[in-house]
Amino acid sequence: MDAGWIVALALTLAGLVTAGVLRQRQRRAAADLRQRALRGHSLEAAAADQLRARGYEILTRHPEARYPFTIDGEPCEARLTGDYLVRRGRRTLLVEVKTGAGVKPERRATRRQLLEYALHFPVDGVLLYDADADTLREVRFPPAAVTARRAPLALAFLAGALCGALAAVLCH
Repeated sequence: MDAGWIVALALTLAGLVTAGVLRQRQRRAAADLRQRALRGHSLEAAAADQLRARGYEILTRHPEARYPFTIDGEPCEARLTGDYLVRRGRRTLLVEVKTGAGVKPERRATRRQLLEYALHFPVDGVLLYDADADTLREVRFPPAAVTARRAPLALAFLAGALCGALAAVLCH
């Protein structure tokens, strides 16, 4: 056997070993992802019991909201899905269940997700449930951020009230 065949055989074996190692890593990563997803689903389901124990009535699991927006004038629609819609007393709240690093509302992605929920779900507030530590925190945003979407309705109501008052004065 000459040197060229030996090099070709060595390269082929190295390629096969590398492919096997990569395939094993992919399988391990997929298994880890499945395990995390199962754990997350399990903790999310257990959160319902914890919410009830804290006096919350569960209205809906995985409530959805949609809102329109445009990109360069082209209409688009975003779909949001929370974990739980709950009520306690007169307040309706959206609950987001998180584990691990996602529990920190200081994290940009978590904060933005909660803000988006506060803006586009018809709720009185947003709760962040830490399934690892079994803690529930209310995350509030400045009133201007959340009430900005309600401003047109309030202005319309005020304008209608003023028109009604003016009509009443003029009719007397």
